[in-house]
Amino acid sequence: AKTMTVTVQCRVLILLAGLVGSATPFSHGRIQLHHNGVAASTATIIRSNTPQPFLPSSPWRGGGAVASPMTRRYESVDDGSDTGAPSQDETTESTTTTTTTTTTETRALYTQIDWAALAKYSVGLATQMALIYSTFTVLDKVIAMAQRKWAFQIPTAIHFVFLYAFNLKTSFFSILPNQKPTQEDNWAYEKRKVPSWTPPGIVFAIMWPLVVFGLRAATGAMVVAQSAGRYATTPIMTLMLHLGVANLWNTVNNVERRLGFSVILLYLLWLTKVATIVQLYRVSPLAGKLLAITMTWLTAAAALETNTWLINPDALSGKLEPLIPRKHPKWKTVFRWEQQQPKEDEEAST
Repeated sequence: AKTMTVTVQCRVLILLAGLVGSATPFSHGRIQLHHNGVAASTATIIRSNTPQPFLPSSPWRGGGAVASPMTRRYESVDDGSDTGAPSQDETTESTTTTTTTTTTETRALYTQIDWAALAKYSVGLATQMALIYSTFTVLDKVIAMAQRKWAFQIPTAIHFVFLYAFNLKTSFFSILPNQKPTQEDNWAYEKRKVPSWTPPGIVFAIMWPLVVFGLRAATGAMVVAQSAGRYATTPIMTLMLHLGVANLWNTVNNVERRLGFSVILLYLLWLTKVATIVQLYRVSPLAGKLLAITMTWLTAAAALETNTWLINPDALSGKLEPLIPRKHPKWKTVFRWEQQQPKEDEEAST
């Protein structure tokens, strides 16, 4: 009897709901009552796709609203478990907005050219060339005085040793940082992807110090010997410019890690090598031809650096690093005296 009473009550409720619904704008829909046992706990309203006029407020809709042509489903749970947590759509929208903002900010960081960096590169290279030229001018005067006093010519082998050592320590005249990368920096550098045709490390260890540096020193010594022992000449200073650009490339690539601009500097290094070959050839054709041998290795190095740049896009923006220096928090160009203090010193000063 109790079950029959509940059944009759439910049927009466459904009948009343149908009668009320037939007199309201909600007549195009239906009401489903989900019950557990005797009492209903959840009411679900499903509306059809038919556009509806303005509906009055109801327990399932807070305040009046204009009906949408899209099918919507409203659920109201009467267990009081509403915690006010954001819905999945709200969370997804918030995440998408945050990602879009981050991407926009990241791209904005690459839109401004780093004029301060370009200025410091230019000042650094010009200062280095001025210091080298001044040193060579003084050296030429000393050599000229010695030759007049003792009437001797400095052997070509001495010029070779001097220029080879100078080739290794040209960065001494640079006001830009050229320190060797730390172990941590090397680890970060090795994380770069490299082309499949990259030569093994032993090839670099042989080519740079023995072949490239050796031919630079040998051809330079030949030209100095044929120039009455003078260093402050156009051919030798063109060679020094080539070495200065090499030091600048080391600063950009190994210290600052600007992969994009380091590609440009390698091609500039290539051009200064061509200019040096032309200048040496005018004084000593043999010297020019010997130095031209190193163009093969330098061309391969430029192609290798270009391919490395192409397969290593920026981790934040997903795009290739800019070829022209641009502002970014991870890059900061400084002179040697502007370098950051060690962390121990910073902690002590604070």
